[in-house]
Parts: sequence; C-alpha cells; structure tokens
Amino acid sequence: MREMKTKHCSRCDQTKRLKEFYNPGRHYCIACERQSAKWRMHSKANIAATAARNAAKKAAKFGVYSDLTADDVAYLFTISGGRCSYCNRLDRLTLEHLLPMSKGHPNTISNCTAVCARCNQEKKDGDFLDFLEVRLRHREADELMHQVASRRGVPYRNVLAEFVEEQRQWNNERIRKIMAGWAAEEATG
Repeated sequence: MREMKTKHCSRCDQTKRLKEFYNPGRHYCIACERQSAKWRMHSKANIAATAARNAAKKAAKFGVYSDLTADDVAYLFTISGGRCSYCNRLDRLTLEHLLPMSKGHPNTISNCTAVCARCNQEKKDGDFLDFLEVRLRHREADELMHQVASRRGVPYRNVLAEFVEEQRQWNNERIRKIMAGWAAEEATG
C-alpha cells in the first residue's frame, strides 16, 4: 500500500495531504492562504496602503510632486463614509485624482478624493469639469469642490478658479488638435 504524503499547516494546526498545499515549501494550506488573502484584500488599512503605493509609483512615472501617504488615503476613504464622491453610491472605493497626474498635477491629499471604481474608470484622466458637467448634478459638484477647498485650507473660489483654468487649458488643447487636423486635411486634400 502506498504511503500518503502529508504536511502540517502552521496556521490551522492540522495535518493535511500535500495536494492541499500550493507547493510543499509553503507553510500554510490552500484554505488558510485563501482566507489570509481575502482578509488582506478587504482590510481597509491594506486597501489604503496599496492605493497610496500605486499612486506614488504613478507620480514617479509622470515626474510630479508626491506626498500622499497611506494615512491620507485612509482619511479620504473614512470621510467619504463609504460613498463615492461623484455618484454618492455606497461601493468599494478607489483613489481618484481630481486633476490628473498625467497632465502634471500633484499626488497630494488636496488633489484626491474617494470614488467608486465605475466613476474612476469613466473619468479616466479626463478633465474634471467635463466629467462634472456630464456626470454630476450641480449640487453634488458644488459639495465636492467645497470638500476640496476645505482639505486644502483655501477659499472655495480658489478651487473653482483652478478648475476653470484647467478647463480653459484643456479646451484650448482640444481646439489646437482640431485645427491641426483640419490643416493636415487641407494640405493633403
């Protein structure tokens, strides 16, 4: 008769067959590793730390100023009350940069908010005011800009002026691209 190979899981303190481990070198059985991974993925501290770490990597990629910490992200998630800053749905939150790092804006608490994955995906690195116009009702947009002003410790009008200037630059860039396209068509046509 063939001897069954077993191993002891140091987490659940049970002896199990080797096939119940991802590989013989692991100390925890598959069930315990899955439970641990599930906890890690749902732990608010780990979610905040991961979001901060990913944002710091992205900031380095774009060469922008970055001082956002895991505590800052946890604070943003906490003050949101679990609700998306854009659509107000109760959902699992992600970190959102109001003004995109890809356009030279900083990775700071004053440029971030907590939103659901759907709204984050929908906005992408687009312009904040364009997104607000399409997605949010006026009251929600106004409330969000008041939150940003409060986090920055500046008057609401300063935040509004910054977003309006960003919109102006964004619109000018789009107009330049359209004009360049027309000029290219005329040259070839």
